Amino acid sequence: MQTATKITPARKKTATKTHEPAAIAEVKLIPLDMIDTLPQLRKEFDQESIEDLANDIAERGLLQPILLNPANDRYQLIAGERRLRAVKLNGSSSIPALLIKVSANETLLMQLAENIQRENLSLEEECQAIKLLHEFHGNLGKVAEAVKKSKPWCSKRFAMAHDGLWYGAQKLIEDDTTEDIELLKALTNLEKITGWKVMQEWLEKIRKGEAGRNEVRAALKIAKQQVKENKKKEAAKTEKISHAKPKEPPPPPPWTIETSMDHISKALTYCNADKNAINEFNSWDEEKQRELENRLNNMASIGATPSGFKLIGSLIMNGLYNTPYYDIDLMAMIAGHAKNAPLNLEEFFDQLQTLREKA
Repeated sequence: MQTATKITPARKKTATKTHEPAAIAEVKLIPLDMIDTLPQLRKEFDQESIEDLANDIAERGLLQPILLNPANDRYQLIAGERRLRAVKLNGSSSIPALLIKVSANETLLMQLAENIQRENLSLEEECQAIKLLHEFHGNLGKVAEAVKKSKPWCSKRFAMAHDGLWYGAQKLIEDDTTEDIELLKALTNLEKITGWKVMQEWLEKIRKGEAGRNEVRAALKIAKQQVKENKKKEAAKTEKISHAKPKEPPPPPPWTIETSMDHISKALTYCNADKNAINEFNSWDEEKQRELENRLNNMASIGATPSGFKLIGSLIMNGLYNTPYYDIDLMAMIAGHAKNAPLNLEEFFDQLQTLREKA
């Protein structure tokens, strides 16, 4: 994502300033050549809509003044760039403006909040605005209040603003577990080294409050050290083999149904996985395909029974942790309960498949 102007966070937490009526001057007519516009989050404006606004202003006048901050004998625009552009389009030399004296930080914060509340921003621009506001306010609750949006709305865009976060880390933001970006970055780096099951355990610990930034960073340090040691051992082993008589390569590890379930789950949920679920399944031989198909149809059969419905409810309420079931097992049970018929795997995978492109 493109970066916008940096907000300098306040050194101490203070109550949000409110501007008393005395701080706001009457509406004044300001020359257009004395108004400066700060770099905007919004990169593109709909020229047709601005022309329509210009025609409306020419016919009925400007119904709402723009908001300006007096600064060194000039004026900085806080809100109303579309109105300013429309008035310029009409050939006017000045514009009615409400003047309010605020700091540079407050100017930018007001501009960000105004843009989100009133402008039709792109998703990328919204994400960048929420990220900048979070840097100043420190938590998403205050950001949500500032932009008059729900906290889940802000949380989703805050997660999307941080490129490269593991999807599990993004989910911790979205479900309001943590906003600690350093923790989430450490978790993302740890996921690149460890396995899927290990990361599920870490997510569970973080949600229960049993682990935080320090614990994840310590685990990451240990994991990195283990990787280094393994590389040294592998290098030493390679060196030793290079002086010995060539041997046949060792056989690949035996294929298991658990491995296949893990591969399919990753293919379904990771938007940057090498293959989607259908392609992953089609790359196997018939025996492996048949084994997975039997497994999922067995789950569907369980889901179609009264006891299976109770099992579905238990897994949803209590989670899959410490059970023999995968998330795809649960979805097969639900599909079986809904249709009471054997699964069409291609249709089943297609319905569950995460989009391959990032939003």
